[in-house]
Amino acid sequence: MDSALSLLNSMRMVENVGKKIASKYSIDIFSLNFKLLCSIYRLGSPSQSDIVRDLCIAKSNIAALAKEQIKSGLVDTHGDEIDGRIVYYSLTKEGEEYVKKALDCFSSEMESLPQNKLDRLDKNIKNIEEILSQIDKERYNA
Repeated sequence: MDSALSLLNSMRMVENVGKKIASKYSIDIFSLNFKLLCSIYRLGSPSQSDIVRDLCIAKSNIAALAKEQIKSGLVDTHGDEIDGRIVYYSLTKEGEEYVKKALDCFSSEMESLPQNKLDRLDKNIKNIEEILSQIDKERYNA
């Protein structure tokens, strides 16, 4: 029970700090549009199914979100050479610059921390990701 409460508290703290940084730089990091851009950035040139798995949202929502980002000039699509039904997404130069700018904003906020704290933070985040991934696989067959 203590671990669950600690995890929920950490998630709340991450969200609160994230909101403050996002507000300072006028970046809506909690919007589905931004999450889509980050998913494409992180995965490279993912298919719609890859993004669905990454973001845990409906396929129909991905199509609508992607359409908005295509109109904004942040995302491109291309079909699979063998199976034309499969669509892959990639960031345009502008889309990549937008995501990198957001990441740079967060990085600049962390620059004041000593390197040993940044190293500890990185190690702890990797441990949390590993544990949550294990829970996801064991409990939810992901």
